[in-house]
Amino acid sequence: MKLENTRATIHRKSLPLEKIIPLILLTMVVGLWGCSHTRPYYGNPGTGPIDMPATEDIRTRLILIGDAGAPKTDEPALKTLEQWASQIPERTHVFFLGDNLYPDGMVSADHPWRAEAERRLNVQIAAVRNAGAEGIFIPGNHDWATYGPEGASALRMQENYIEEKMNGEDRFLPSNGKAGPVRLDIDSVSVVILDSHRWIYADLHKYQDAEVFRDSVMTAMTEMLSSLGERPVVVLGHHPLATHGPHGGFFGWEDHIFPLRRVASWLWIPTPLIGSVYPLARWHLNTNDQDINGPNHRKYIESMYSIFEQYPPLLYVAGHEHSLQVIDGDDKAELFLVSGAGSEKKKSVVGHGINTLFSHEHSGFMVVDFTRDERAFLQVVEPAEEEVLYRYEFKR
Repeated sequence: MKLENTRATIHRKSLPLEKIIPLILLTMVVGLWGCSHTRPYYGNPGTGPIDMPATEDIRTRLILIGDAGAPKTDEPALKTLEQWASQIPERTHVFFLGDNLYPDGMVSADHPWRAEAERRLNVQIAAVRNAGAEGIFIPGNHDWATYGPEGASALRMQENYIEEKMNGEDRFLPSNGKAGPVRLDIDSVSVVILDSHRWIYADLHKYQDAEVFRDSVMTAMTEMLSSLGERPVVVLGHHPLATHGPHGGFFGWEDHIFPLRRVASWLWIPTPLIGSVYPLARWHLNTNDQDINGPNHRKYIESMYSIFEQYPPLLYVAGHEHSLQVIDGDDKAELFLVSGAGSEKKKSVVGHGINTLFSHEHSGFMVVDFTRDERAFLQVVEPAEEEVLYRYEFKR
């Protein structure tokens, strides 16, 4: 974090020095604690360079990008994605990990915002179609119009639009507002897709008892994973199981010192200490299910963990956080990935934990390659001069 030099005059009569010093120290602690990784953070650099496979040796390529729902027409991450997908289009599958359309999903044809909604989806669809690769969209909370049950209509309209533009069925999964799981066998790899928002917010959808519904989804998930044997499995959902961004309780120094920027980005009005009330209250008092400490989000994590302890996938991949994170999955998966930085203007702060291998506050996406000799590799890609910021060879 770059700190600019500042000058201030202290009037002792209005604020005694013994009160000023604790204020300064606390503000410094908050600032340092809340420094986001605007430069790449490497938790475990490894023992040396990785011998990456040649393009002709790649059997299956998965490109994973989330939260791309507010793109510029020339969105850098999507332009770079198109280049990567063009390398081996017949073996490349692009997965958009939800929040494909900000702020509240698709709107009706006569809505004044419809043209902009179509433009935003078209930019994402074009990146896949121009490359000649296959693309799949999964839903996020904003695609469900964020919270309410009326989001089912927004979801159906988005699904219909995407599948019409992509000239085929099954380009939006799970379909028809279902939670899944849905299984796609791509060559030797199995991709399992869940609508995590539908599961977490089952209470809002009164089709059946929420807990009965959640149990049925997790039973189906257990049965699906148990049937896959030794195949590499990649599980996709919009909401993360682990994160060190705002949804995981990390807030940048700007949130503490300039909280009014949440109302308008130009409101650089410092309110230290008072500004810390929002992030602290959000995490400790008014828990939200979009955060990992929300009660139903915790249930989702605990349920997935209980399944993964028996049948660990290679990867669990999510978006939701607008950053890039590679996290050690311990005994639940080899890695947890957060790849939710598909729109440059939506990127958000990110920190790290003891389990973080890589994190960066930057737009980009992740690429997982499976080779003909049954190896697998991860690359974190950003639209910059040095595109690949992190490489990892899977151990399983």
